[in-house]
This record gives sequence, structure tokens and C-alpha cells, in this order.
Amino acid sequence: MDKITLIREYLHRLGIDLIRYHPEVHPLARRMRLLAKHRIDMVFDVGANTGQFAREIRTHGYHGPIVSFEPMTEAFRILSERFRPDPLWKGENFALGETEGQARIHISQNSFSSSILDILPSHVRSAPASSCSGQETINVRTLDSVISGYSPKKFYVKIDTQGFEDRVLNGAQQCLHRIVGIQIEMSFVPLYEGQVLFLDLFKRLTNNGFTLMALEPGFADPGTDQLLQADGIFYRSP
Repeated sequence: MDKITLIREYLHRLGIDLIRYHPEVHPLARRMRLLAKHRIDMVFDVGANTGQFAREIRTHGYHGPIVSFEPMTEAFRILSERFRPDPLWKGENFALGETEGQARIHISQNSFSSSILDILPSHVRSAPASSCSGQETINVRTLDSVISGYSPKKFYVKIDTQGFEDRVLNGAQQCLHRIVGIQIEMSFVPLYEGQVLFLDLFKRLTNNGFTLMALEPGFADPGTDQLLQADGIFYRSP
């Protein structure tokens, strides 16, 4: 048995995996190549939580401007601490949706499962930490109203809003043509009350000139191993 196998077996006992990094097939490497190939010059991080996505792409080679949108007070406080040292990363303390105004957001125990929509019992059974621990009144704006303040020509919009993704798209009727790439969380089964599922989101984006370039697996049911969510990465067809 070689040393790598011995190390992997030891790490597995600790709940850690060690795998070879193959840039040609690794999902994150593919995502970063697509950003570079399409010459993205502005990233909108919609549903930023505490900045996990922005930190990931920054660490792996995206050096352009990032705007992170996060409506919850506590999550935005942590996010602010993270973007403050980076002059090309800023944050906005509001949500994006289909209309401007205010809404109530259900705050999950794990924070990142929080949603304006009611969380379904099936979600909580699969992820107990997603259960609601409180609510907060938040401000909501639209992509149409926000994007007009930015001049870059090639926007990449990541949308991770826990079932609210279609409402974000509804608020982008006038500016969708300016968006070159979209990374969007898509559910295969209902996890939030009234959410739009994978197939309808896929059809909507392809009907608007986008091509699915990659799927990055996300949340799965630990009991059944059924994949419940994935991130779809879409780019405009030439």
C-alpha cells in the first residue's frame, strides 16, 4: 500500500478526503476558466450570506470587481468585515427580487438556508439546521434598478437566494441582455413554498439565449442520497 493511500485512509477516519486536483475537470477550475474566457468584468454575488462565494473566486484568480448583496443584518456584518480590506469588493445590505419594497425573511439556524419563502418540512428533515430561528424585515430592490449604476459590459450574476431565484430574474427584465453569465441555485424537488424548480429555470434561461455550461452538485438528502440542489452555470450563446 503506497503512502498516499495510507494518508487517505487515515484522513477518511477523520472525516476528510484527499483527492487529486485535475484542472481540466475540476468544477471550480472550470468555473474560473469560463470567467476568464468570457472576460467577465463585474460579478454580482446575489444572496452573499457571509461572502463564501466571493472569497472562493477571489482566492482562485478572479481579480475584478465584486458586489455582494446580503439583506440580513448579522450576515452582512460578517460580510462587511471580509470585503472591507478588498478595494474591488463591496457589499449592499438589501435583497434582490421582482419588486422594490420590504419583505420578511425567515432566518435559518445555519444562516445560509434563510429565505423570504417559507421553508418546507421536507427541507428541515434533510437538514435540521435549516429550520427557522427568527425573522427580520429587509429591504428589496431589483436588478434592473441596481445594474444601471454600473458600467462594465460583461456581468456575471450568481444567484443563491433559497427558492427566490425566479423572482430575482423577474426583476431583471430590462437588464438581462447585459448579463453574460449566470450561476443559479436550482432545486430538483420543492424545498421552499412556491419556488420554481430546475426544469422551469433551465427552460427560462435557455429561451433567453443562455446555454448550460456546467452543473455543480450541491445539497443532498443524507438519508436517501438524493441530490436536491445544484448550481447551474449558464453563458450566453455566441
